[in-house]
This record gives sequence, structure tokens and C-alpha cells, in this order.
Amino acid sequence: MGCGPPALGRDMRRTLLIGLIFLLSTTLHPVETVAVSQDGSDSESEQSSVWLRHTLSLKPADAITSTTELLVDASTGAVTVYFNGQRLVRGRAADKKAWSFDVNPLVRNGTNSVAISISAPKAEKPKLAVQLTPHKGQPQKLTNWKATSDVPPVGWQQTDFNDRDWKPADKSLLEKTEFGEIAYASWTPTGGPTRFADGRFRCRDGDHVVLIGGTFIERAQQYGHLECALNPNPAAKVTFRNLGWSGDTAFAESRGIFDTPAKGYERLIEHVRAEDPSVILVCYGQNEAMSVPVEASAASEVSKFEQQIQKLHADLQTTGAEIVFLTPHPFVRMPEPLPDATVWTSRLKQFTSPARKLGDTVHTIDLFTDFVDEMANADSVLHPSHQAMPDADQHPELIVARNSVWTDNGMHWNDAGYLAAAQVVSERLTGRKPQSPSINVDLAAKSAECVAGKLRNVTWNSSPNVILQCEVRRDLVSPFPMKVAVIGGADLRVELTAADDHEAHALRSVNLLPELSRDKREFVGTIPAEYRELAELTVQKNELYFHRWRPQNITYLFGFRKHEQGNNASEIAMFDPLIQELEAKIFEAREPKWQTVTIRTKETVEK
Repeated sequence: MGCGPPALGRDMRRTLLIGLIFLLSTTLHPVETVAVSQDGSDSESEQSSVWLRHTLSLKPADAITSTTELLVDASTGAVTVYFNGQRLVRGRAADKKAWSFDVNPLVRNGTNSVAISISAPKAEKPKLAVQLTPHKGQPQKLTNWKATSDVPPVGWQQTDFNDRDWKPADKSLLEKTEFGEIAYASWTPTGGPTRFADGRFRCRDGDHVVLIGGTFIERAQQYGHLECALNPNPAAKVTFRNLGWSGDTAFAESRGIFDTPAKGYERLIEHVRAEDPSVILVCYGQNEAMSVPVEASAASEVSKFEQQIQKLHADLQTTGAEIVFLTPHPFVRMPEPLPDATVWTSRLKQFTSPARKLGDTVHTIDLFTDFVDEMANADSVLHPSHQAMPDADQHPELIVARNSVWTDNGMHWNDAGYLAAAQVVSERLTGRKPQSPSINVDLAAKSAECVAGKLRNVTWNSSPNVILQCEVRRDLVSPFPMKVAVIGGADLRVELTAADDHEAHALRSVNLLPELSRDKREFVGTIPAEYRELAELTVQKNELYFHRWRPQNITYLFGFRKHEQGNNASEIAMFDPLIQELEAKIFEAREPKWQTVTIRTKETVEK
């Protein structure tokens, strides 16, 4: 039995969400920041802020060693600077110096943007001077700024933001004509040492992981299993943002909306930059593989894909994040009359190699080789009644039946499919094999040991019908069911009771092979309720973030029809506290809870 989205339907949740945001919008309004003194009273130091944007046309430098200098000098206040969506500095106090940034790696052919925010005491009127010196070009002082004093909506710092309702910046703001002493500032983020050790990936506490790709990535947010599997460690507070887009390619062909794929690609890169990720997981190749008929040669398309992956990697490197590429996964065969998706197997394999050509310093995780077989192995651990078939090739009808549990079309996973696939992705990324927490009990020796968990308060024969009672806590919140193996005794019943549940749930007895079951019995539970809670919270968080970055009326909020309803764009930021609240609950849900295990005689229970 899988673990899917919450019981509420998506439409119902959307209706409730819109109602909540409307309620917030009638009670929360952007106000000027007021500093609060330590005794709780308002101080007299009010702050005012201004947001500015400037666009200009540039050509990227020919050589990697070239420089494009952006010079920023503000007279006062806390200053934040962006270039093409990449933050160069955040909230840095003006220090009578001109900050020099080399933005050459960020320059693109065509329209480029500089975005600046300044927050300063009202009594101090900030003055700003900005100059850009292109490679082999003359210094250009930037003077045609557009500005607003109202808190701008999400995405204001990105190049294609629609600022048609912003006004020209006040001339007094641009009165600064001389630059102070030049101070060279490094904006390039550094992710520190690699998270891979001996080929095994480990998230760090505070990591912010962005996932980009096509259908496999986008649909993963509907079930939550992939995020749960990528970081089961409760000690590491890791946040995830899913930027997947169904049908998308490394060329961003699905992201253009009413613009070209090139514009969609620009938005993708700047969106990733805005997230300040420490880790980026990239999964492309499936749709590219299917863009060429099976019977045709794909050599030219593979070459184009390889070049685009190299470009994507170079553009993402500006974030300083650790980048991990995932290959496309294979398709599986379905019962007739559905078409056989495995005809694409050889073609998909051709599109698994381009990322590997980026070099040894770039990590690529193979989700193609033996992927389905390992899904079956993981499924047998998740559901002990679903035993993996060692001679599967001899039973094609059973393979088709198994595949039908995971997918509706042989290409895209459902809840059960993502549950199994997520465990394989996690194992290949982290090296952690799927394992159920288990308790091994020897009644004669009165011993109890736990694997992948801890025991406490072990009590023997506390009453005539209770043989053993103890508390157990698994090491990680995972979908793998609890197992209890008992040596000795007969007609036993094993029960598991959660801390917040007064009802005991009996574990199912598993029939072992005769040569293993002479004096041993095994009992197994189901997917734990604590994992179901974690997955459901993850799904809820993903849905909120989805509506934050892909609202249904995006054209009215940010696009060419912004003049009609663009004033509502300010409400998009109201998603953020709701997302943060859910993430706090997710961190809490990752903490395993103590449960009570009871082994009693079955006869007494029946009486």
C-alpha cells in the first residue's frame, strides 16, 4: 500500500488555499520598516527603501579570462545588488567605497539586467552611482533606472520582470557623480568541499536543494517520496524546491509560456539563482530521446543535447552549488492494448551519456542500468508479500502485472512507482541500501536486539499473557515496515503501538521457508504512520511552492497582461510564511518517535 497525497482533493485544497491568501491579503499590508528598541518601544529611526532596475544590451566576452566590471557606489544604507538574477551582495552597508564586481560569467548575449535595493534611514537620502565596463569596451554609467518605493513582488530582480508600472528613478537619487575608493568584491558563492565521500553523497545541515528537469522531477512533488528518500537524516535540516516542468528539455522548451524556449531557459537559470541553492539535482534526457522517431538516427540530437548539457552546467555553476546529474530512467512494458514503451529503451540509453562527458569532477547518477530490477528489490522490502522474482524473464505475464502497480502507461510512475523508485535513487546517490528496522528476539535466552533502531525499557513476562514488552525507535523515518523475528515459542502475536495511538496494531506473520522456520517466526508491519505524515507534509509544501512560482494566472500577475491584475502579484509573497511553517513541521516529522512492541501468546488474545 503506497502513501500518496492528502485525502483532500487538489481542487478542494486549492479553494481553501485561495481563501486563506485572500484573508491574509485583507489583514497584511506592506509597511515601512520601523526599528524596535530593546525595551519594546518604537524608536525614532524609521527606514525607507527603494528598489531599482536597469536593463542594457551586452555581448559576452570571447575569453574565459576576460572581465566585465560592474561598479556600484551608494552613499548610505544597506545595499543588495543583483546581475541577471544572481545576487552579488546582500544587505551590505555602504562604506564610502565603490564595490567592483566581475560579472563576466553572468553576461549573456542581448538583454542583461542590474537590480538594486537600498534601505536607509529616512533622514539620510541615499545617492547612487553605477557603472559597467564591458570587455574591451568603454565605461558606461547607468542612468536610466526605473524605481519603486512599494515592496515589489517575487521575481523583481530577474531580467524579464515586467516593470512597466515602475516610474523613472528620482534624479536626486542619481546625483552621485564621483566614485569612492574601489574595493574589489567577490560574489562567486563557494559550496565548500564536495558532499561526496567514497562515492556516497550526504546532505549537510542547512542545505537548500533545487531539483530541475522534466516529467520525472515535476511529478515527484505530487507524492513526496523522492524528497523523503534523499535526506532521511533528522539531524540535517534540508529544504527542497522542485522546479520540474513536465515535457521539458534541457533547452527549456516547455518554459517559454508565450515566449521562446530561449526566454524560458533564461527564466530557469535566474529562478535557480534566486533560490540560492547549495545543491542542484538535474534530470534531463527523456523527452530529448523521444523527439526522434525510434527508427531514425539520433546522432545529431545526442550531439545537440550534449552541448546543451554543457551550457546548462556552466550556467548553473555561477550559483556555487554542487551539481548532480541524474540520467533518465528506462520505461517498462504494459499489458495490451497499451503500447510497448520499451521500444524506446535503446534510444533512452543514448541520452544517458552526455552528462558523463563533463569530467570526473561532475557527478552523474545512473538511473538506467538495472533500475527496474532494483525497484523490484526495494518493493519487496517495502511490501514483503511482493517478493522479487529471481527468474523474472521466464514469467513475462508477472512482470507486466508488477509494472501495472507502478505506472499507468509504462513511462511515468504513480504513487507506488515513485515510492520504489525513490529508494533506488537514494541508494545510488547515497550508497544507503533499503533496510527495514528489525528486532531479533530469543525467548529462551531472554535477549532482544535491534537493527537500524534502538530499544529501551525491555520487560519480560510482565503479565501471564505478555512475554515481552519494550519500546523501539527506528533510526530514520522511512517507509520500510518494522520487522520482528522471534526464536522459540508458538502461537504468538506481535503488536505495535505508536506513542500517540492507544490502539495496538498486530504485525502480520510471514511464512518462512521450511529450512528457516523450524524454531523461528517472523512478523512484519506496514508502511509506518509517521512516514505517511512526513510524505503528506512534503506534498502540501510542494503544492504551496508550486502555486508560488507557477500561479495559474501568471500572465496577469507577471506577464504581458500585468496591467490588468498585476497589483495582485504582491500576494505571491504570502505563500512564503505558509511554506516555512510546513517546513518546520517537516523537520519535526523527520524525528523518529518511540513505539511500543508487545509479544504475547495468541491463545490469551483469542480468549
